[in-house]
Amino acid sequence: MTLLQCNGFARSITIVAALLATVPAFADERQSMVGSTITVGSELDYPPYASVDAAGHAAGYSVDLIRAVAREVGLQLDIQVGPWSQIKAKLQRGELDALPLVAYSTERDKYFDFSTPHIISHASVFVRKDHPRLSTLDDLRGKEAIVMRGDSSHEFIVSAQVAKKIFTTDTVAAAFRQLSSGRHDFVALHEVVWAAQVEPA
Repeated sequence: MTLLQCNGFARSITIVAALLATVPAFADERQSMVGSTITVGSELDYPPYASVDAAGHAAGYSVDLIRAVAREVGLQLDIQVGPWSQIKAKLQRGELDALPLVAYSTERDKYFDFSTPHIISHASVFVRKDHPRLSTLDDLRGKEAIVMRGDSSHEFIVSAQVAKKIFTTDTVAAAFRQLSSGRHDFVALHEVVWAAQVEPA
């Protein structure tokens, strides 16, 4: 990733977890759920928050967090791993009970119950080093964007109507492979997720 430069575009996004939204607030109701199993979705490629380990099991900060919460309230977890666009759709259809990491937006608030925010994450655009800097939303106009399908950055680029064309991928790594190969103009993504993709020098 040394061929890329990062340009923030002043978009701060609150990452919130739909942490066990099905757990009742009252102690007697919560007690009745002890030992129950809830089904949780986790992303394939969104480090450091969510990924898979060498054995193909869900891993990452958000996965560790939801496991800790589940232990605290006495719940068992059935974690299903898949591309973000698929697990988000499953939650919307009621096929999952919770996701450990969901960026808040007013649109998503219409169909998800959110926990208290626990992370503030800044989104940026990433371009090749030989590409002019993109520092404002106006700089994105007429450009070709690469985003992870269904990600909050994807939704923002669509709603802002700034990119000439939007190309989607299932993983962060695939987005950066396209950009590094000379295709399209920029990747829109949260900075900390990009940082997790970079190998130490």
